[in-house]
Amino acid sequence: MLKKFLLPIVLFILSFGVSTAKTTLSVMDLSASGVSEDEAKTMTYRLIAELDKLQERSWFTLVTTEKRESVLKEWALQHTGACDQASCIAKFGKALGVRKMIGGNVGKVGQTYSVTLLLVDVATAKVEKTARREHKGEVDALLGIFSSLAGEIVGKEVKEEEMTAPVAPPPPLPAPVETVAVTLSAPTSKIKKIYGKGYQLYELKKYAEAKIEFENVLKMAPPESSYREKAEKYLKAIEEKLSRAYDEARVRYIMADMSLGGPVSYYRGYPNDANAVEAVRRWDGGVRVTNANRFERKIVGEKSWQIVYKGTNRTIDRMDVRLTTD
Repeated sequence: MLKKFLLPIVLFILSFGVSTAKTTLSVMDLSASGVSEDEAKTMTYRLIAELDKLQERSWFTLVTTEKRESVLKEWALQHTGACDQASCIAKFGKALGVRKMIGGNVGKVGQTYSVTLLLVDVATAKVEKTARREHKGEVDALLGIFSSLAGEIVGKEVKEEEMTAPVAPPPPLPAPVETVAVTLSAPTSKIKKIYGKGYQLYELKKYAEAKIEFENVLKMAPPESSYREKAEKYLKAIEEKLSRAYDEARVRYIMADMSLGGPVSYYRGYPNDANAVEAVRRWDGGVRVTNANRFERKIVGEKSWQIVYKGTNRTIDRMDVRLTTD
């Protein structure tokens, strides 16, 4: 009699445990309409970053960036054109081996940008949810809407002020003294976790991202911490690697673009591009282009924005760009 009574309870507990398993999710690159492919790629990375913040307390788990990028490269060799329809997004999801996918489009008409996201069930190729935002103004401010978009598409309730909040500027480096004083009391377990993340990124050769984590260790670890000493060694190694990796001509071209109105925030969106990292580092350090009046930023033919000699369609000789440090 007791066995008959306990069996339904045991089955209920087991079924509850199974139901708590998280659903695998990934993101298809957002297609571009009226914006450049690079701008759409930046928006995709911002979306992934916002979803990453939500996954710990939500119903899904994101596949690793490495796996997504690997499958995406293979996909690009076999497919051309935009992939913002549910059927195409689902096919990519099957190739990736996930249950749910998010895809969509970034567009611009006049001065108004729009972002549309689709949550797609991979097995059925059906759209389960859509989310849309519009923004009128500069493209770099558009990044600020992705926090609310990510929350809406995966079911998180978002306050109205979150929907309109502008993107926060990156924290200045080095951090203010008062911040360091507050974070010195951080528990060793937290410092260890951040150090471990930096080490993993370093091993994956994502040096710019690893640098951020190791710098956070320095902000939080007390002077006697062994993690502080290790982080300092890795930061020195990263500086050497990044300094050897960039192309001076490309760095100068990027700085000319920034001097002529190209959003600095756009280049901050490429932490693994040594040229972009070096250009932003110099810009943040006060280096400026001294002969920007010789150039202009314009669309040439079917290409995206180019830096050309003023009054022509001729792309500049990048080493023609003169800096205040020359």
